[in-house]
Amino acid sequence: MDNKILQVGLIGAGRIGKMHATNIANNLPKVNIKSLADPSINKDWAKSLKIKNCYLDPDLVINDEEIDAVIIASPTPTHIEFIKQCSEYKKHIFCEKPIAFTVNEIIEAIDIIEKKNVFLQVGLNRRFDNHFQEMKKKLQDGSIGDIHTIHITNRDSSIPKFKFLRSSGGLLLDMSIHDFDMVQYLTGLNILEIFVNGNVFIEPDLKKIGDIDTATITLELENDIMCSIQNCRQTHYGYDQRIEIFGSEGSSVC
Repeated sequence: MDNKILQVGLIGAGRIGKMHATNIANNLPKVNIKSLADPSINKDWAKSLKIKNCYLDPDLVINDEEIDAVIIASPTPTHIEFIKQCSEYKKHIFCEKPIAFTVNEIIEAIDIIEKKNVFLQVGLNRRFDNHFQEMKKKLQDGSIGDIHTIHITNRDSSIPKFKFLRSSGGLLLDMSIHDFDMVQYLTGLNILEIFVNGNVFIEPDLKKIGDIDTATITLELENDIMCSIQNCRQTHYGYDQRIEIFGSEGSSVC
């Protein structure tokens, strides 16, 4: 058995970066976060997780020859450049979604990692949920039959701070992206058309940057499957994550 400890670097120690670091420290004994980089570091928190090095400069993480992989949890506008740098130094990458704001940048990132032969995993975590994997099995074994409609509810427990929202890429790129991924993961089909109706009910300042906090989304998939998605940034009662698939032989809800 390989007893090697995977040495990992972390870029970005905000809300999501802290979550990843804490999960690794508490659940993955074969992984060690050696170093992190962030403009504002909570050193007491880093010390509690036994993170050896805290830097302001992310280059000190990326250039470290002992680090095997890097978690990119920095603001979205920085993702593409960090992916490029990590690829150049042969670091495998876990990057929070989205990879970038434009299709051309995403294609560029994919080209780079393939050329440099490094792994890139994007933080679309819901396809690994046991309930959603069970739903996929039902689709594959035919117990639901031909899919007619899909309905997804995706509501966060509390809205992030406006500082994050301002650089997140907006509700569709930051939050609805999980649901677009789930639709394609479950069905294996491409999305042909998207219609979005959204509004601001929770954070008034979102209007200033042309964003929304609540949306109803309608998708048309290949094979004429209809899909509806409900998104909201806040519930007050906890995360609300549900999927219903209705088909010719029955339905499945989780």
